[in-house]
Amino acid sequence: MKIENTLDASGLECPLPLLKTKLELSKMSKDQIIKVISTDPTSEEDFKAFERMSGNVILAIEKKEEKYFYLIQKKND
Repeated sequence: MKIENTLDASGLECPLPLLKTKLELSKMSKDQIIKVISTDPTSEEDFKAFERMSGNVILAIEKKEEKYFYLIQKKND
């Protein structure tokens, strides 16, 4: 699995991690993968709702200490 982009949204609170992710995804091609790092504890709910509404796919969610790591694959152009 090749990660084309990494977005470190650490320290940002809702809705900024999701908004910055949307902006980065808009620059990417279909099927490319972005890794997002967040410290916002509500980000998991936000990203899951975004997945349902956008059609993009969360490939992985991992929590290590106070950080959340997401791998998201763009599925629309």
